[in-house]
Amino acid sequence: MFSSFKKKKVLFCILMLLLTVYIFIPSKFDITDNNILINKDKENPFLINSVFYNLTGSSIFIDDLDPEYNWSKTAAENDWCSGTGTWNDPYIIENVIIDAKNPFNIETVIIDLENSTSCITIQNSNVNFIIRNCTICNSGARFLDSGIKLINVNNSRLINNNCSSNTYGMILILDYNNSISNYNSNNTISYNILQNNYAGVASYSNNNTISNNIITSNLIGLVESGMNDIISLNLLDNNYAGIFLFDGYKNKISKNNLTHNIEGLRLLYSNNNSIIENSINNNEENGIFLQTSHYNNISKNECNSNRNNGIHLQGGFYPYMGPYQSCDYNWISENNLYNNSCGILLNYTKFNHIINNIINYNEFSGIELNNSDNIDILNNKIDGNYYGINMKESNWNDIIQNTINNNYYGISLTSSHLNSIIGNVLHYNRICYIENDYCSGNRYEDNDCIEIKINEINWVLIFIIISLIGLVVLLFVLLGRKRTTID
Repeated sequence: MFSSFKKKKVLFCILMLLLTVYIFIPSKFDITDNNILINKDKENPFLINSVFYNLTGSSIFIDDLDPEYNWSKTAAENDWCSGTGTWNDPYIIENVIIDAKNPFNIETVIIDLENSTSCITIQNSNVNFIIRNCTICNSGARFLDSGIKLINVNNSRLINNNCSSNTYGMILILDYNNSISNYNSNNTISYNILQNNYAGVASYSNNNTISNNIITSNLIGLVESGMNDIISLNLLDNNYAGIFLFDGYKNKISKNNLTHNIEGLRLLYSNNNSIIENSINNNEENGIFLQTSHYNNISKNECNSNRNNGIHLQGGFYPYMGPYQSCDYNWISENNLYNNSCGILLNYTKFNHIINNIINYNEFSGIELNNSDNIDILNNKIDGNYYGINMKESNWNDIIQNTINNNYYGISLTSSHLNSIIGNVLHYNRICYIENDYCSGNRYEDNDCIEIKINEINWVLIFIIISLIGLVVLLFVLLGRKRTTID
């Protein structure tokens, strides 16, 4: 049973996810019943040729605090379970096929935390166990119906499984009102295929490793609402959101490939996380989107060719989130941001740091600040954008020692005050810097500006070239008519 605190947290997360999905879900996420994958699929490297146990129509339930459903009884009575629960001889559930024949459908989801069922449920377990090489699908339409569900579990490894067309492919839940002495979960989820679920993987627990999984065509690829999890080397493709951190704390997200999602990586109410060395490209909205999240480190990522923004930090007023929400004290450094609408966009934020990034060839702005104050923008290379840096109603910001070349506007300020623009290199921009509307108290010192000027001679040359092209075209037309007349 869930404690009331954990129940409220999970339910609130569920409602937020449903709100997000119902508002933004595109038609391409119409989930249908897939055929079950078995070991005859020789092209699937995750399924090992072996004897399979077809448990279609039934489920596996283990509660190690209940003598009727504990590990030792399960292993003694079933061929598909073996071991003793030690590190050297863990309990193993393997080569199991379960098709619950109740596929997930977003339009018929029932939010019922008490009566949900799953294909495999393990709870209240401290022993070492492995679930591997299982194929699990169509677990049910209640919101916590899952392919594999772990509640109050430590020391598990989920390896080489295929979980498809479930509400959750795999879910880890930590109930703080439980009798397990070690609240740190220490579970590993690796080398699994998770597709066509509401969420491929969800972690509401701590100290887990989620790595080397293929997570595709889910509404949410990976939901993280725990602490100290390591999420690395996963492929997240063609989901609505690749990774969604909701109330996540001190997690490390590194070396993942997030591509062709609607949103690459999203943080909401999530603090002190590290987002490092990920490839987040070709997503339909933002590469990385932070909302009401603080003290996060976003470093050494590639965020290229996302339709909206490479990195977007958002604060402001939201009716469903209470009073003013900010997004402060985040560190954005050493990222490569190419061919987005904006490389980095900050709306209604404070005290963020943008340092040592390469921000080139974005359609609108390299860096854009809207109603954002006390931002440090230092040592960035910003090349080939329309605006190098574009600031609107943003005050007390430091723009220092950046290289801002080959943009139309180097630095543009609108209704912005008391900013320091010092020691920047601005070469071959059409306009080095410009102030629009009412700006006051901005400080410009030691900037190296070389503007491109289209002077009168240039316009004369352009006119002459266009005229010559017109004369050549006219000559060809007249010659063509003359030949037609002669013939």
